[in-house]
Amino acid sequence: MALQHLRSATLDKRPTPGAMSDGQIALNTNATSPGLFFKDSNGVLVKSGPVHVGTTAPNVTPGGQAGNSKGEVWLDTAGATPLLKVYDGTAFVTTSGSADVVGPASSTDNAVTRFDSTTGKLLQNSLVTIGDTGAITAPSVGSIIPFYFADQAAFPSASTYHGAIAHSHSDGAMYYAHGGAWLPLAALGLAQSYTAQQRGAITALTDGATITADFALANNFSVTLGGSRTLANPTNQTAGASGSIWITQDGTGSRTLAYGANWDFSGGTAPTLSTAAGAVDCLVYAVQSSTKITATLITDLS
Repeated sequence: MALQHLRSATLDKRPTPGAMSDGQIALNTNATSPGLFFKDSNGVLVKSGPVHVGTTAPNVTPGGQAGNSKGEVWLDTAGATPLLKVYDGTAFVTTSGSADVVGPASSTDNAVTRFDSTTGKLLQNSLVTIGDTGAITAPSVGSIIPFYFADQAAFPSASTYHGAIAHSHSDGAMYYAHGGAWLPLAALGLAQSYTAQQRGAITALTDGATITADFALANNFSVTLGGSRTLANPTNQTAGASGSIWITQDGTGSRTLAYGANWDFSGGTAPTLSTAAGAVDCLVYAVQSSTKITATLITDLS
């Protein structure tokens, strides 16, 4: 049986799915909010397009079937920035793709930026006042808070602002709120005392006829010798770097180690490794320049 398409030019009018045959298409040709509709296998009306563009949701004053279909899309132009919204079966929800950024009002405005789940935007929210007092009001949930204070005495409660970052004019250091306390962050340009152990990983070197350490990867290294080898000049050799290289004899032992020209030892004589199978020595080094490494070998560790 041939199906005749349904059509209407009435604004917001939608066909009643109960009156439609399976596979029948209905068209609304009103230029303000045109639409193409069909009935799914559950007897539910589905709008397949196009996207509705306007300041109010589509089908607000229906001339036929009430409501909207799941997955229906609306570009809401009511605000200064259009928002793309999708009907989730209950209401139109804003998609994350429509978020925008609203910057500070001026160069002196240190306003907090936060995500507004209602509008789907990142919005300016003036919660932090800059100045020597560091005055501040309670932030809303989801705020991203760039604190800036004159001195440590001006810091707010670390318990209240967990995860926030603050800058101190008094010592030039950065701090973050963690565990109810303001803890200092390491800074490249400041002399700082660490209150907890600082350590670097021990990176395994690849054994081979020539062994080359990349000083950009780590300070400390280890290698097990499977034959007599040469420890070449490292790559990324930068003055001021220091560390250790643990050298282990394999199960055979008696492996020797020669050194690249950049390695400098006391008296100008390269040290001799411990030769027993499984013996461990430690080469301690400090880089003097891009071409010189001061080193000493601590032997027969046990």
